[in-house]
Amino acid sequence: GVVDKFMGDAVMAFWGAPFTGPDEHAALACRAAAAALEGLGKLRSDAGISDIDFRIGISSGEVIVGTIGSETSRSYTVMGDTVNLGSRLEGANKAYGTHVIMSERTRELAGDGFPIRELDLIRVKGKTEPTRIHQLLGNKLEPQGFQEGLKAYRNQDWEAATRVFETCLTEVP
Repeated sequence: GVVDKFMGDAVMAFWGAPFTGPDEHAALACRAAAAALEGLGKLRSDAGISDIDFRIGISSGEVIVGTIGSETSRSYTVMGDTVNLGSRLEGANKAYGTHVIMSERTRELAGDGFPIRELDLIRVKGKTEPTRIHQLLGNKLEPQGFQEGLKAYRNQDWEAATRVFETCLTEVP
């Protein structure tokens, strides 16, 4: 991937031509996110620091890419709805208590080589249609019953969904 820019404590990176093949960007982004999750776990255990954290949003699609700016300040960067969605997904992690959320398109393109679970349908700012989102689990397995909880949630059976999700939380370290 290419580290595009630093914005405060955030980092934006992208995968794509001419740096990667046309069909591998989603898998490479997921592999980088999984490595970051593994590194976070190692840092927490080795340093004894449990309150350090991060969030990642991954989105795939068409972007505008190139050198953008003025004569005095230019950068090679990406822009567009796909970039904005990635930023919104990064922020959505806070509400879901997750580390890595990806778009439906990224899920499709990444293939089956990653432990991923569907999280929800969300409506992001600037869009009228809901977006299906997925969580990259890193090396964790999906807790037993999570899909049952998701079904209850979608049926607005809040009591059953809460019961199942609370059970799921006790299973994840």
